[in-house]
Amino acid sequence: SVSGTGHYNCIRRELLAEPGDMVLLSPDAMYDYRRAQHASHWTHDWVYFQPHPRILNWLNWAEIGPHIYHLKIPDSDYPAIKALFESTLDFDPTADSQSEALLLNIIEQIFIRCSRFSTCARKDHADSRITNAMDYINRNLEKPLTVEDIAQHVHLSKTQL
Repeated sequence: SVSGTGHYNCIRRELLAEPGDMVLLSPDAMYDYRRAQHASHWTHDWVYFQPHPRILNWLNWAEIGPHIYHLKIPDSDYPAIKALFESTLDFDPTADSQSEALLLNIIEQIFIRCSRFSTCARKDHADSRITNAMDYINRNLEKPLTVEDIAQHVHLSKTQL
């Protein structure tokens, strides 16, 4: 959140997001969000990204709902994080591979800096696509599955899987 107050309904609980609150939503998250009823406005920055496996352990934030995570950035560090978010607007990831790489680098910088503020214990995370593949296999043990079926389900090529 950049200014004002937002309201996230995260199934397990609700969150009032104010400046310095970061919310991480995985693709499996079920939520809704809006300006908080008592607030006159709410401005927030957002970015969609596919995390590189090397940054997954930097995303170990407090879970506030299924696949929904929250982190509060200290006031003293908020301007640096906000500046990084603003700099993402300088790059068009479809322009060329360098622009895409620079954009992903900025996103990684945001999460590396934010990882310093997580109160959760550090732990290794499996790539969510692989975890989803394992879940898919477990839910379909009675079916004859091919590598192609599984890869298609988790949006990977057979080679990537």
